[in-house]
Amino acid sequence: MAGRFQGQFGGLGLIAFGLAYAVWGLKHIFRPARERIKDEGATQSKKITPWVLFIIFVLGPCEVLIPVLMYPAANESVGALLTVTGVFGVTTLATMMGAVFLASYGLSFVSLKPIEKYTHTIAGLVIFLSGMAIQVLGL
Repeated sequence: MAGRFQGQFGGLGLIAFGLAYAVWGLKHIFRPARERIKDEGATQSKKITPWVLFIIFVLGPCEVLIPVLMYPAANESVGALLTVTGVFGVTTLATMMGAVFLASYGLSFVSLKPIEKYTHTIAGLVIFLSGMAIQVLGL
């Protein structure tokens, strides 16, 4: 029951955030160039990546595995619980960092200059579509 609510909440949150972000991106595209250049220095200094990763971790699909892994380990011993927790945490972080590294490395070979001004809008639409997939397809 709680997992279904969390999925619904996460999906609706992605839909709302994705639409808002895409609209913001469109607004950003059509602003006069003078205002865009002035604001780009300020917005680049504000990094939200740690918060995005935190939200993805909290609303992600991996938390379902935690009781499945932790309960048997907790019944075994505190040492087993700590070992499983450590392995789960290290594996999760290594997987995330590996995926980001590979994506960053692969994108370094592609020139994205022609679509650079559309990146916020595209990102918003991808987030929106992810939320729709959760809501409509039940992913």
